[in-house]
Amino acid sequence: MGYLTLHNAGGSLCFANAGEERVAIYGVDQIWTGNNKVTLEYVPRLGAPVTSGTVEKWSYGKITGEPIHKITKIRIW
Repeated sequence: MGYLTLHNAGGSLCFANAGEERVAIYGVDQIWTGNNKVTLEYVPRLGAPVTSGTVEKWSYGKITGEPIHKITKIRIW
């Protein structure tokens, strides 16, 4: 599957196509980038400042060593 997929305790959310979207997605513990280079803005843990990270195509795993508290923006390249 070529979609960006974010997993948390509530299930999975999928995103497609290039662009940016402001979101409020909590507790993400796994991502699959599919055929997308992705930049996420996120709060790694409660009370921490917003940071960002870019993940290359066809990547699967964790952004940090623990679930992300909140993703605030997604950019698909």
